[in-house]
Amino acid sequence: MRNAIILALFVILSYPVESAGITGVSVGGRIGWSENRGEVLPGVSDLGAGTTYTAILGIGAVPGLDVEFRGSYFEKEFIYSYDVGGVPVEHPFTYRDMGVTALLKRNIVESAGFPFALYAGAGVGVHFLNTEVTAEMASGTVEPPADADDPFAMMENTGKLGGEGVVGLTLAPPAFPLAAFGEYRYGIIFASERLTQSEFAAGLMIRF
Repeated sequence: MRNAIILALFVILSYPVESAGITGVSVGGRIGWSENRGEVLPGVSDLGAGTTYTAILGIGAVPGLDVEFRGSYFEKEFIYSYDVGGVPVEHPFTYRDMGVTALLKRNIVESAGFPFALYAGAGVGVHFLNTEVTAEMASGTVEPPADADDPFAMMENTGKLGGEGVVGLTLAPPAFPLAAFGEYRYGIIFASERLTQSEFAAGLMIRF
């Protein structure tokens, strides 16, 4: 799925665009189950699965085309294990990802009078990443062992560029203000080591 972003963007750009004009505004959110992979600490290449919460503001640019602004939050606690002089040591860590993304999303399969539509989209954004140690380690009451190979290196708590692609299915009855959707998202974060996100999500939007 590494080419998902490029493929989604190609589909959007190649699809015929109708006359311009704001077609509506929608607000809502989604909850997703995501796999996060990438080296956030030395020797840690898989953060495992966790829940991602996302708030969405959508603006209809032309019929079937939406510009969405998404704010997401992911948090995962895990145990970091390493050896010091042959003795196993374990410490809990918390990894956080707060992202802001602008996404262009377009219906690619739809039918008049039929409430379902298949869509694809792509976008870019900024992710604020933080790897936080336990309170004891952060306060300095627990010191890293002198012979450890920098096991407590932190990920910079700064913004990192990212890109993502989505495909999904929307259920939007014409005379009903709520729209439900399910989607798959694949994202890449360009940190010191490339991080990837693979997520299945479902959500609701209120249309105005």
